[in-house]
Amino acid sequence: MLIQDESETKLITLAGLFDRYAADGSLDDLSVLSYAEDGSLSFKPVTAATRRPYDGKLHTVQTRMGKELTVTHDHPMLTVTDGETVIREAQSLSPGDRIPVQTEIPTDAVGSFDIIDVVASSPSFENESVYLKPEFELESISQSLRSKLSEYNERFSYDRVYEFKRNNYITLDAFLEFEASLSIERSALRIYTTVGGEQTYVPAVLDVDEEFWRFIGYYLSEGHIGDDSSGHGSTTRKRVFLSFHPSEQEACVADVESYLEDLGIRYRTRTGTTATQIEVSSRVLAEFLDWLGCGIGSYSAAVPDAVYREPERNRRALLSGLFRGDGHIEYTSHSNAVVYDYGSVSEELIQGMQFVLHSCGIVPSYNTSPSEKSTQPAHFLRISSKQQLAALAGMFLPEEQDRINERLDSYDRDIRPTGHARGETHTTVPVQDICAGDTTTEVYSIEVADNHTFVTTDGLVVHNCFPKDTAAIRHAAREAGYEPAMLDATVAVNNEQPRRLLSLLDEHVDVTDRRVAVLGLSFKPGTDDIRNSQAIPVIEGLREHGADVVAYDPVATGEMRERFPEIGYADSAAAALEGAHGAAVVTGWDEFAALDDEFDAMVTPVVVDGRNVITRRTGITYEGLTW
Repeated sequence: MLIQDESETKLITLAGLFDRYAADGSLDDLSVLSYAEDGSLSFKPVTAATRRPYDGKLHTVQTRMGKELTVTHDHPMLTVTDGETVIREAQSLSPGDRIPVQTEIPTDAVGSFDIIDVVASSPSFENESVYLKPEFELESISQSLRSKLSEYNERFSYDRVYEFKRNNYITLDAFLEFEASLSIERSALRIYTTVGGEQTYVPAVLDVDEEFWRFIGYYLSEGHIGDDSSGHGSTTRKRVFLSFHPSEQEACVADVESYLEDLGIRYRTRTGTTATQIEVSSRVLAEFLDWLGCGIGSYSAAVPDAVYREPERNRRALLSGLFRGDGHIEYTSHSNAVVYDYGSVSEELIQGMQFVLHSCGIVPSYNTSPSEKSTQPAHFLRISSKQQLAALAGMFLPEEQDRINERLDSYDRDIRPTGHARGETHTTVPVQDICAGDTTTEVYSIEVADNHTFVTTDGLVVHNCFPKDTAAIRHAAREAGYEPAMLDATVAVNNEQPRRLLSLLDEHVDVTDRRVAVLGLSFKPGTDDIRNSQAIPVIEGLREHGADVVAYDPVATGEMRERFPEIGYADSAAAALEGAHGAAVVTGWDEFAALDDEFDAMVTPVVVDGRNVITRRTGITYEGLTW
């Protein structure tokens, strides 16, 4: 899932979220990418996160496009029917049910990266051996520099400031200590770690633009970091390599070279029989790429978390570097179709690419297969429909793009994608199969404010666990040595409310052999989930008293009919109320708040409102309570 805390946006697993944040109770300022009923996405606060032992069925939901998600058998799943979101338990899903997928990410552009901060915070560097070279000559501010660094200069047995001016650098330790008085902008500095010639200077502040992200994409697809301890001194050199096909990727080589030249970063290009290799000898650049989260090679490659904050043009630039570097375009010989594939041994990279592609409105298919060159499986993304390939426009080199466009223009007709569907509000993928099996494991739950949904594996959207997981919260509290007295009291009060509702009804009407309407069957409005619904004990209590129960719910009738097939069910609230001697309002659906004249059709209009949604008026005997 994609989370946001006070300092970063990050792709993380549920287990990782729990261990990093919930285990020590630090959920403050933590949000998760959440999906609203209108299909929009935003970050919403995580209000609770739990881990608990589980012994029961797990359902693995598999969709078209190779997407997959494993949940408990009663987990509420968000589905889309006729353009509206409907919640169903995982165990009630069927092939053909449609699950929404993520299609955007809210932006909060990074703007730039401060390499000085990256190096200063790393244990790999000693600040007195890191050098900052200004764009201007330090001699031009000689008097000011000597004055402001006088205290620093006194710590040495020689004139350290003179050395700075002669070599036109300032060490990182001096700069950080006296930065406030030096009035030297970080953006006017270049950072390096060796002296004596052939230094590789890296801008102290890197602008984060399309060219930057395309370079990162090239590195993720074709790059790695190597250690070199063959040089003089005790410090291991770091070299950044990007390797391309010597004849088929000349434009990619030129693209990378142009970017490095624009930044003033020294590089060396060698062309051999099997590869053209660009080499940058720089501990600073290697440290930055690792700090950014790119990984140091193909097995650890990962989409940097920072890109999830970026505007779409920058996300597309990252994809263009990836696609140009290591993607494969298949121009099928038996038709005019075009198929785009991207493969990697890094599952983390592929998962990140899925989130980025989804955020650009592109829904790839996903699969895995054994790798010929590795003991780890290879992970593949595929994009094949005309609409989706057209959406990739601009991500390929011009010559390749022209060839793709020529193929797309020759399509006889536009065929709608079969794996996913884009509606006016929701983009969805159909359930293809559901596999269930008993297991004993630990399961994780989160509660999300407002929308109660989050985006998870493969870009699928799910509902969070319903508050029945107060049981899980109480369990976690006791495991931590805390006795949750307030939660226990709250649960006890809630459990008592259906009994109180029935008692209030008994005060006004004898329900034996009389029709009683129960309005609302689901756990809460907006779902057909009846787990822990207060309607269950209400119906059970009415049947014990011999009532003729007629129930109505906008969406949960089918679920409750399986639980209570012997009671009556109405097609509307008005039909349930007609001829009734009493009514119990259990779920706060909006349509119940609009009821008025419908109560006049009751024999004795006694209404016990468990959600305080009915408007009191003359002619109704009204009792209200809330749980």
